[in-house]
Amino acid sequence: MTPTGTVVTGITVGNSPNGVAVSGNGDIYVTNSGDNTVTWLDSTGTLINTITVGNSPGAVAVSSTGFVYVANNIDGTVSVINPAGNVVNTITVGDSPSGVAVSSTGFVYVTNFNSGTESVINAAGSVVDTITVGANPQGVAVDSAGNIYVANSGAGTVSVINSAGNIVKTIDVGPNPQAVAVNSAGYAYVTNGGTGTVSVINPAGVVINNIDISAFAYGVAISPTGANAGDVYITTLGGVVSVISA
Repeated sequence: MTPTGTVVTGITVGNSPNGVAVSGNGDIYVTNSGDNTVTWLDSTGTLINTITVGNSPGAVAVSSTGFVYVANNIDGTVSVINPAGNVVNTITVGDSPSGVAVSSTGFVYVTNFNSGTESVINAAGSVVDTITVGANPQGVAVDSAGNIYVANSGAGTVSVINSAGNIVKTIDVGPNPQAVAVNSAGYAYVTNGGTGTVSVINPAGVVINNIDISAFAYGVAISPTGANAGDVYITTLGGVVSVISA
């Protein structure tokens, strides 16, 4: 199906919605930072449940098994929600967790903005490693090989961490990088808020392009399937979503 670019509906959620993630079955999870909840919707946008989590929830990710991980920015914790919608664990991570990603093997990676670290959580819910990255890490993504990419907003860099937990490369991008996403071919796209650009990093870790968005570039996502597979979507503070073709 080819997207039309038309807004087809608006769904009321909680106060100050922040992060959003979609599960494999199409369910939608929205963090509401203003009332410390997660809105759980089905694929049609119908409310299933409102789940209370920690203080100021932001980033959210869903595992392949349907567990939901919510970074609670003020508490320094991650809430774990099972597929039934129950909070089954609250995990202490670093100071001001700002990004979260889940690998295909069930490991969870959390960037801690004020700590300059990344917490690694195993499938059992234990923090098994804390990795020092660059200053003020925000966005985090995992590629198909299990490598982790962390956007360090205070350093203007991306840290690349292998599946063993070792930093194998630090890549200079633009100032104030916010978010990162990796496509199926191993190319990483990094939004640089300071210059309104997107840095494209090849699988060898080399920046091969800086694409001008002409606005504060913030979030990034890549379409995995369908007619627009590989297209890159960039949110900006100018109220526009820029689309980079595959």
